[in-house]
Amino acid sequence: MNPGRVLRPRSYAIAGAIAAAALGAQMTVALAAPEMWMIVPPPNPAATLATLASVSCPDSTSCFAVGDRFAHGKDRPLVERWDGTAWSVVAAPDLAVMGSLGAVSCVSSRSCMAVGDSFAPTGGLARTLIAHWDGGSWSRIASPTPGQGAMLAGVSCVDTSNCAAVGELTSASGIQRTLVERWNGSTWSVIASPNPSGVGSSLSSVSCSTASACFAVGEHEPSQQTGRTLVEEWNGASWTVVPSPNVSSSSVSKLGGVVCTAPNACAAVGSYLGAQGSTTLAETWSGTSWRVVPSANVAGNGSLFSVSCASANDCVAVGVHARSTGVNATLIEQWQGTRWTTVSHPNPTPSKGASLLGVDCRVRATCVAVGDNAPTASTESTLVEQRQ
Repeated sequence: MNPGRVLRPRSYAIAGAIAAAALGAQMTVALAAPEMWMIVPPPNPAATLATLASVSCPDSTSCFAVGDRFAHGKDRPLVERWDGTAWSVVAAPDLAVMGSLGAVSCVSSRSCMAVGDSFAPTGGLARTLIAHWDGGSWSRIASPTPGQGAMLAGVSCVDTSNCAAVGELTSASGIQRTLVERWNGSTWSVIASPNPSGVGSSLSSVSCSTASACFAVGEHEPSQQTGRTLVEEWNGASWTVVPSPNVSSSSVSKLGGVVCTAPNACAAVGSYLGAQGSTTLAETWSGTSWRVVPSANVAGNGSLFSVSCASANDCVAVGVHARSTGVNATLIEQWQGTRWTTVSHPNPTPSKGASLLGVDCRVRATCVAVGDNAPTASTESTLVEQRQ
């Protein structure tokens, strides 16, 4: 493992508090009867471990999923594409160093941004990685790496000239700090972001409803072994910390995902450390304040990683939960207007553990979830499920 690199949790272990999601009390119209989900065989590159971490579908016949593949001691970016009929591996940016992609945002089938991290084979702290799809190929775009090292975990584009990416950097004193970068159509640049006092802060996800209205979420650590939710808002001129609630009975509450359907309607999600382990956490923004809303929990520890909405009352969240046998299984939940409910769906077999890490259901006819499955204890393959 390379020092300083932040690794995503693999499917055979629920790691900390990850992402869930929910929408506000004003979104009260119930969903129609749930559709069927099915596993769609994606291509798997020649690798010991392969994961899809994020997916973006700008229309009904175009999706891009990104992640990483690990083989022969090297981690490389992985990109796969859905053309409306089948998935195929697409050539990722050719890196002189190793790296991975953790998030993707597409404004059209001809314009996408993907973000992550890169690092030297000899080790050392990570550097930011940003790649752009121009309709024909993926290419790496120059991106700043402030501090001793940095990585990007989330990205949101409202058009081809307005994108925001968030993550974390390591300061000169070795402290973890928030990182925000902005795309203006030609270059990426660092934008100042606040950090509460404590031992560290990071941002995991960002959602922009307009170029001047974005929310980013993550975690603030006031002290060792404690975690508090962190929400920051972009008003077109600056980023500021916005108060967000925590579960009072828990020493660890984190936010890992956010979605905004409008400047005054957003949801931030994550998990907190409960009596039985990781428990889903959902918060909503009404335009004036954040509040905790009910979220579904399954038997055994569970976490939600990602959420997407076709409309304010039509949302899907995905993640992972622990079966009674101790083997992790995929989790899908549906927003019912006032609460989240679990959705029946298939789990891959054979499996030593599986998880869904990203979802995009903005186009209702193309609702796609991606993640990974471990057929054996030493292998891991990409996983795609689609709603029919």
